[in-house]
Amino acid sequence: MPPVDDGIGTPTLSRGSQGAAVKKLQQLLNAHVPDVQALAVDGDFGSVTDARVRVYQRRVEIEVDGIVGPQTWGMLTGGELAQEGAAGTPTLSNGAHGPAVRKLQRLLNAHVPDLQPLAVDGVFGPVTEKHVRRFQTRLAIAVDGIVGPQTWGALTL
Repeated sequence: MPPVDDGIGTPTLSRGSQGAAVKKLQQLLNAHVPDVQALAVDGDFGSVTDARVRVYQRRVEIEVDGIVGPQTWGMLTGGELAQEGAAGTPTLSNGAHGPAVRKLQRLLNAHVPDLQPLAVDGVFGPVTEKHVRRFQTRLAIAVDGIVGPQTWGALTL
């Protein structure tokens, strides 16, 4: 399903930009980077918005330049989820990285909402492993910190 035209579009934005498109960007960044304090949705692309854009760009492994152009807008408006969907459900463990790990982190945040939200950064480190083990314990499945068919199955029900 194509995105709904909100009349704002996706103009190239950078520090100093202002207006409705910046508000749209700030809302999307708040949704895509839930593990840090939310940005004020004020329509002002200042230093805080610039820093958040750079965090997001680093997490989705695109050029980190603080400029919100076609590549960044594309990831924010569906490309990120498309990458995660295409990644499938490979076996994951500490040290893994990429879109499948982002998908895992997003699912863990949804399934274990009482824990501190994970950074959806695509890096399977000790905190992601802790969340996996907590999820596995709660579902009484093998607690090994490895995300294989059984854990993926429980996460994607």
